[in-house]
Amino acid sequence: MRTPWYVFTYATSIRANGLGQADHLLTPHPLYGELGRNEADRRTAYREWFDRELNAKTVDDIRLALDQGQPLGDSRFLDSIEKATGQRREARPRGRPKKPAVVVPEAREQEPLWLD
Repeated sequence: MRTPWYVFTYATSIRANGLGQADHLLTPHPLYGELGRNEADRRTAYREWFDRELNAKTVDDIRLALDQGQPLGDSRFLDSIEKATGQRREARPRGRPKKPAVVVPEAREQEPLWLD
Protein backbone atom coordinates (compact mmCIF):
# COMPACT_ATOMS: atom_id res chain seq x y z
CA MET A 1 0.00 0.00 0.00
CA ARG A 2 1.56 3.28 -1.08
CA THR A 3 1.01 6.26 1.19
CA PRO A 4 1.74 9.65 -0.36
CA TRP A 5 3.94 11.95 1.72
CA TYR A 6 1.26 14.63 1.96
CA VAL A 7 -0.90 12.32 4.10
CA PHE A 8 1.60 13.01 6.88
CA THR A 9 1.27 16.81 6.69
CA TYR A 10 -0.57 16.86 10.02
CA ALA A 11 2.78 16.07 11.63
CA THR A 12 4.72 19.16 12.61
CA SER A 13 8.05 17.84 11.35
CA ILE A 14 6.65 17.27 7.85
CA ARG A 15 5.32 20.80 7.64
CA ALA A 16 8.64 22.21 8.83
CA ASN A 17 11.19 19.88 7.21
CA GLY A 18 9.23 18.81 4.15
CA LEU A 19 7.39 22.01 3.28
CA GLY A 20 9.55 24.69 4.88
CA GLN A 21 6.89 26.09 7.22
CA ALA A 22 8.53 27.67 10.26
CA ASP A 23 7.76 26.08 13.63
CA HIS A 24 9.17 27.54 16.83
CA LEU A 25 8.59 24.23 18.64
CA LEU A 26 11.17 22.36 16.56
CA THR A 27 14.93 22.30 16.86
CA PRO A 28 16.61 21.31 13.59
CA HIS A 29 18.25 17.90 13.78
CA PRO A 30 21.90 17.81 12.67
CA LEU A 31 21.20 15.01 10.18
CA TYR A 32 18.60 17.13 8.39
CA GLY A 33 21.41 19.33 7.07
CA GLU A 34 23.02 16.28 5.47
CA LEU A 35 19.95 15.47 3.34
CA GLY A 36 20.95 17.88 0.59
CA ARG A 37 23.15 20.74 -0.57
CA ASN A 38 20.44 23.38 -0.20
CA GLU A 39 17.08 23.82 1.51
CA ALA A 40 15.05 22.73 -1.53
CA ASP A 41 17.08 19.49 -1.85
CA ARG A 42 16.70 18.79 1.87
CA ARG A 43 12.92 19.30 1.73
CA THR A 44 12.62 17.00 -1.28
CA ALA A 45 14.75 14.31 0.40
CA TYR A 46 12.69 14.57 3.59
CA ARG A 47 9.40 14.14 1.70
CA GLU A 48 10.86 11.16 -0.21
CA TRP A 49 11.66 9.53 3.11
CA PHE A 50 7.90 9.29 3.72
CA ASP A 51 7.08 8.33 0.13
CA ARG A 52 7.63 4.61 0.40
CA GLU A 53 5.40 1.62 0.06
CA LEU A 54 4.35 -0.22 3.18
CA ASN A 55 3.80 -3.95 2.90
CA ALA A 56 0.47 -5.46 3.95
CA LYS A 57 1.87 -6.93 7.19
CA THR A 58 3.19 -3.54 8.32
CA VAL A 59 -0.15 -1.90 7.58
CA ASP A 60 -1.96 -4.68 9.49
CA ASP A 61 0.43 -4.27 12.45
CA ILE A 62 -0.21 -0.51 12.54
CA ARG A 63 -3.97 -1.00 12.39
CA LEU A 64 -3.92 -3.63 15.15
CA ALA A 65 -1.78 -1.43 17.41
CA LEU A 66 -4.13 1.51 16.86
CA ASP A 67 -7.25 -0.63 17.42
CA GLN A 68 -5.84 -2.03 20.67
CA GLY A 69 -4.31 1.24 21.86
CA GLN A 70 -0.90 -0.43 22.05
CA PRO A 71 2.50 0.96 21.06
CA LEU A 72 4.18 -0.53 18.02
CA GLY A 73 7.89 -1.28 18.04
CA ASP A 74 10.55 -3.85 18.75
CA SER A 75 10.95 -5.57 22.13
CA ARG A 76 13.51 -3.01 23.34
CA PHE A 77 11.10 -0.16 22.64
CA LEU A 78 8.19 -1.99 24.32
CA ASP A 79 10.37 -2.73 27.37
CA SER A 80 11.21 0.96 27.69
CA ILE A 81 7.49 1.85 27.49
CA GLU A 82 6.69 -0.73 30.20
CA LYS A 83 9.42 0.64 32.47
CA ALA A 84 8.33 4.24 31.92
CA THR A 85 4.64 3.57 32.57
CA GLY A 86 4.83 0.65 34.98
CA GLN A 87 2.26 -1.19 32.85
CA ARG A 88 2.54 -4.28 30.70
CA ARG A 89 2.18 -3.29 27.05
CA GLU A 90 1.74 -6.65 25.38
CA ALA A 91 -1.49 -7.38 23.58
CA ARG A 92 -3.56 -9.96 25.41
CA PRO A 93 -6.77 -11.64 24.33
CA ARG A 94 -9.98 -10.08 25.56
CA GLY A 95 -12.14 -11.67 28.22
CA ARG A 96 -11.50 -14.27 30.83
CA PRO A 97 -8.98 -17.03 30.29
CA LYS A 98 -10.59 -20.21 29.01
CA LYS A 99 -10.97 -23.06 31.46
CA PRO A 100 -8.76 -26.04 30.79
CA ALA A 101 -10.47 -28.88 28.97
CA VAL A 102 -11.68 -31.67 31.23
CA VAL A 103 -10.70 -35.12 30.06
CA VAL A 104 -13.64 -37.50 30.38
CA PRO A 105 -12.77 -41.18 30.43
CA GLU A 106 -14.25 -43.12 27.57
CA ALA A 107 -17.49 -44.82 28.54
CA ARG A 108 -17.49 -48.60 28.51
CA GLU A 109 -20.33 -50.56 27.11
CA GLN A 110 -22.31 -52.16 29.93
CA GLU A 111 -24.25 -55.38 29.85
CA PRO A 112 -27.98 -54.81 29.89
CA LEU A 113 -29.76 -55.40 33.15
CA TRP A 114 -32.49 -58.05 33.00
CA LEU A 115 -35.25 -58.28 35.46
CA ASP A 116 -36.19 -61.80 36.32
